[in-house]
Amino acid sequence: DLALSLRDPRHPSVVAEPVAEGQLVALARTGTWAKAQRGQPLPLQALAEPQAGLIGLQTQDPLGELIAAAFDAADCTPVCRTVVQTYQLARGLVEQGGGVTLVDPFTARWPRPEGLEMRPVEPAIPVRLYALSASQSPLSHGARELVKQVAAQAQACLKSEAAP
Repeated sequence: DLALSLRDPRHPSVVAEPVAEGQLVALARTGTWAKAQRGQPLPLQALAEPQAGLIGLQTQDPLGELIAAAFDAADCTPVCRTVVQTYQLARGLVEQGGGVTLVDPFTARWPRPEGLEMRPVEPAIPVRLYALSASQSPLSHGARELVKQVAAQAQACLKSEAAP
């Protein structure tokens, strides 16, 4: 059995193999930020302001938990316009003009973010993609090849340009 996750479960019966690492990004509709700001780091504190229109993720989620910890470390409390359960829903709301969200770099870049722009968050917050498997049974040759393909696609995704 094989699974993909943004969290290492740190469980003795699970092998967590890192396959890719990127940085948390702020995702918004094109034109949200001035041209000179595009691609420039966005201070986390700026996203905590009510006018930021932040679409939050539930803190029970691995990424939501990471984001909440980052806001705590920055000593600020975000004012969220809404809170959603999935990364794709957060991205979908951004695509429809619902605000700005913080997501992993894979969700932000795939599928190709037409009409969207992203900025890395400052301070940088690493996000890892893990392949998970049972420690009692090694991956089959086919599953091992699938992990290699996922890793290659994730790396290609990270190298892709997100916004003009």
